[in-house]
Amino acid sequence: AGDVVFFDWTHDHRIDHVGLVEGTRTDGRLITLEGNTTLPNGNDGVARRVRSTSLVAKIVRPPYGRATA
Repeated sequence: AGDVVFFDWTHDHRIDHVGLVEGTRTDGRLITLEGNTTLPNGNDGVARRVRSTSLVAKIVRPPYGRATA
């Protein structure tokens, strides 16, 4: 959870989309939060998705640390 995942829909080695990993399912698929994605009503918005790891081009872990004020 917390990783940034980059997707390559067509496997052409180009990034097509990005999401934030919320977790994984027991079958290994990723649960993601994604913006600019088509909702069931046909509009674009933010949605929770379940994605196959076969679509993943790269996963990056941001350098999370303690917040300083």
